[in-house]
Amino acid sequence: MGRKRKLINRILPTEFDDFLSIISFLGFLGIFLTFIFNLDVLSNIMTPIFLIVGGLGLLFVGQIHIFKRKKERKIRNLTKVMYLIFGSSSIIMGTLLLFNIDITLQLKGIIGFIALIPAGFIIYEYFRGK
Repeated sequence: MGRKRKLINRILPTEFDDFLSIISFLGFLGIFLTFIFNLDVLSNIMTPIFLIVGGLGLLFVGQIHIFKRKKERKIRNLTKVMYLIFGSSSIIMGTLLLFNIDITLQLKGIIGFIALIPAGFIIYEYFRGK
């Protein structure tokens, strides 16, 4: 575990962490645009791109930041799972919107609810760590 952490710290400089945070913010922005304000009708191409790129960023951030933090293991594993759920639901929703697959409003609400629970947890973890 120690060698893997040193390797990741050597490969990824701190500027890359800022880049990943910006990509993660795109995921949050895409989720909120899609599910809360329902703006996917207004911007047919931008919201799916936000969702897919942000979801990939969230998956990547969830994997990398686990190695960089030195907190207790239970919180780390739970945070990793939350990033995984949030990122994958974001990618699924973005793919459905990008290829214009017609889904019902109930399914959209279920995916949105599944995505917003980890989003709240990640925001809580972020502010708790500061």
